[in-house]
Amino acid sequence: MTLKPSKAIEEFCKKFMWPLKKWQREIIPRMMTAILMCSGDPHFAAIARTIAEARRHRSSVMRFFKTKRFKSRSDYRRALNAVIRSLKRLTKGTWVIALDGTSTKRGGFTKILNAIKYRTKNKSQKGGKSTKAHMFLMGIILLPNGSRLPLPRMSYYTKDYCKTTGRKHVTIVKLAVEMINHAPIPKNKKVIVVADEYFEGKDIHNICAQLGFSYIIPVNSCRCFADKQGNRLSKKTLYNRGLHLSRSKLKKISFVCGKEKTVSYRRIEQSNLNRKRVYHAYAEKRSVASLGNVLVTYSRKQKKKKGKKQGETYRVFVSNDRTLTAKDIIEYYELRWQIELFFRELKSVIGFDKFRGGDFKSFERYIDVILMSFLFLEQYRTELVNQQSTRKQKSKTERLRTHGLIIQLRKEVDFESADYILQLNKKRGGRKKLCTLICDLIKAA
Repeated sequence: MTLKPSKAIEEFCKKFMWPLKKWQREIIPRMMTAILMCSGDPHFAAIARTIAEARRHRSSVMRFFKTKRFKSRSDYRRALNAVIRSLKRLTKGTWVIALDGTSTKRGGFTKILNAIKYRTKNKSQKGGKSTKAHMFLMGIILLPNGSRLPLPRMSYYTKDYCKTTGRKHVTIVKLAVEMINHAPIPKNKKVIVVADEYFEGKDIHNICAQLGFSYIIPVNSCRCFADKQGNRLSKKTLYNRGLHLSRSKLKKISFVCGKEKTVSYRRIEQSNLNRKRVYHAYAEKRSVASLGNVLVTYSRKQKKKKGKKQGETYRVFVSNDRTLTAKDIIEYYELRWQIELFFRELKSVIGFDKFRGGDFKSFERYIDVILMSFLFLEQYRTELVNQQSTRKQKSKTERLRTHGLIIQLRKEVDFESADYILQLNKKRGGRKKLCTLICDLIKAA
């Protein structure tokens, strides 16, 4: 809880809120401050009482997300463009885009529209429950300085919801193509797109070729080679080729945690340093059905658990960048794990899946404000790094993730609250207002 909205958040919002009306310029920084400073789950009641100076009823928060005048996705896109402009000079090197879908699981009786029912209640089992979820396609831009910038979210609309609202149904892969196409990447930047095998295919291949991007994606077991004319060889799959590949062709590739070429992208915790990962891989240039001439990489990784061999992970990657080596393919694809960490932090720290209500459009606006709050933290991290005087402090700050950044922000807001109390104490009638604020804080607690 806090007395006033954060000054750092207000300064951040000034960069993109200039076309908005006065009420939006006031309420968006308050909403972001409440989400980040809220103790516990940021449900509407908790958000409404977090800022003592501007306490509201939870229905006021609900009405804010319902209002059609709040164009949250456009606001978020302006915020992202502003952050990219400020970081463009600091980020020389390859930009990596990681894509994946995430769902917010709910009970079978959820009232929010556009829910996907992916588990039906089993009547034969006592206590069996049905489960619904809302699907969002998310993407993050990984920068060489360690920043993680979320791309504007893409909502997946079910066929039933499209019929009700008159929308055109679009698959998740088509949404991914649209997300890549509209990613705000500066000119003359080398970009690598990484995603899981769900997104492999000609759609991603074509959009990356059109934009001049590289991609690294594992293929499914059905993907086949092609002959010289480009015809599909149905009996020759990439997966089987790697399974029967001679062990003598595989090259040993080792990575030590904290010493990789891409270590600046990873923000590795101190406890994970010096851990070793060993792969055996082989890369070759081949013609693949629907993709043309690409680089095919066969990779094996030994799984271990408490010093014992646990099995082997086997994957086949394709990339349109034929200049990469097998080591480059594996190392850049490992960065895809950053989007899984991003999902975990959104849900466990900022409250991505804590929305309560029945209107899906309100849910989308809530998600946009959550992403705006995450984007602010990434900008705030860059400012904290620039403020550090010693190399050790700078290195420690660079590794901070969402939880650590929120702790730093709360310390700063506490100092701002203390200054605010001193200023009120000096003003005429300030003590009365201060007593009212303290009573409100005690009641809210």
